[in-house]
Amino acid sequence: MPATHDTAIREIDRFQLTPQGFQRWLLAKHAIDSLQKTNPEVEARMKSETPPKTVEEAGKRFDDEPKMRAALKQSGMTGKEFLMTSIALQQAVKGYQLRALGKLDQSRVPPAILANISFVGAHMAQIMGSATGVMPRRPTP
Repeated sequence: MPATHDTAIREIDRFQLTPQGFQRWLLAKHAIDSLQKTNPEVEARMKSETPPKTVEEAGKRFDDEPKMRAALKQSGMTGKEFLMTSIALQQAVKGYQLRALGKLDQSRVPPAILANISFVGAHMAQIMGSATGVMPRRPTP
């Protein structure tokens, strides 16, 4: 397994979801969803490249694409921050579902991910709203 893969795993295992980061992610997701509807060629162009090998590389691709970078800038996120938050949310939603089914072995889950699972439980309505395209409110500064 390449060292970059190990590094990415360790980084996501320590990544902590926060209310402020989640609000920025909701704004970024809405902006990216809008961009994909109005400029589908941006996503098509990004998907036509070879798959990125790391989260760092994928984030850089977001930042290097002018319209994508502008969409993220509205929320104050970089491509990597957006992707790390997206991955952490996906991971925590899955953990939340497993916990609800009684199938999560919490002794094998890193503390930051357990905290993220609890965060997801407390914010499930907003998370589900982001999946359905409901416009998030701007966070107060």
